[in-house]
Amino acid sequence: MSDRYKGLIGAVKDLNPNAEHRNCVRHMYQDFRQKHKGKNLKDLVWNAARVSNEVLFKKFLDELENEDKEAREWFNHPERPFNTWTRALFKCHTKCDMLLNNLCESFNRYILDARDKAIITVLEMIKNKLMRRLFKKKSGLRDTKG
Repeated sequence: MSDRYKGLIGAVKDLNPNAEHRNCVRHMYQDFRQKHKGKNLKDLVWNAARVSNEVLFKKFLDELENEDKEAREWFNHPERPFNTWTRALFKCHTKCDMLLNNLCESFNRYILDARDKAIITVLEMIKNKLMRRLFKKKSGLRDTKG
């Protein structure tokens, strides 16, 4: 999953051509709302993203078109294929239905001090951070009563 940085999609495709690419709906919506504002449009976009079957997905797209034809047209761009941002069109073999890349962003923030190092150093720094975190959690649990 990406926030649509150019180059990232191509690099992943080169390294793993069978990987399914997805777009973060929050990042996509931020771009969308620059031209198409309103709570109703926001709700329709998020409903279309969250729904898990094609019939309801198409229903929300039709409602979006009825509300604002240009807003519906915004999604026809080749950089925003439907199968990258709506659960209704995700492939089933991936076993993941995440719509946001918050987890990736949290992890990137967590390893910020290690990201510019050599790969072995990065891995050792991540391991040490995780070991300290697990020790802290375990100590906290040991002191818990009840």
